[in-house]
Amino acid sequence: MPSDVAWEWIADLERLTTIGVFHRAARFEGERRRGVGARLIVEHGFAVGPALPRLVRVTHWDDGHRIRWTEVGEPLRKHAFPHSQEFRLEPLGADATLLTDEVRGTFNLPLARVPTDRLLETVLTRPAVRLECRALQRLIGSGR
Repeated sequence: MPSDVAWEWIADLERLTTIGVFHRAARFEGERRRGVGARLIVEHGFAVGPALPRLVRVTHWDDGHRIRWTEVGEPLRKHAFPHSQEFRLEPLGADATLLTDEVRGTFNLPLARVPTDRLLETVLTRPAVRLECRALQRLIGSGR
């Protein structure tokens, strides 16, 4: 699809932040709904069990091309995986767009941090991003 169609879909932050496998719900904090400085509370959790509210703030907003947010706030140190996420759009022609979904973070585990980060990246983060990308392709393509 054209990049402007994909942009309108991903520019809906409340919808975009809940596409994540571990993001159950999101709500805005404050009046700002678009652009740098918009803030949302994103409920993080597995399919069952408690969800933890995490505050995210949009740090980059290149209209039509890129959105990036990062977790902010004092409780950040207590979370198991503080991270940021970026979505980029690159037009490939009149009716084609490459969407890139990038997640960066580290697992807050006390022992063997580097090997644990790599293991959990392989078994949790990469598969979660792949599922997000498939969902985005399906949802944006269908106009839902």
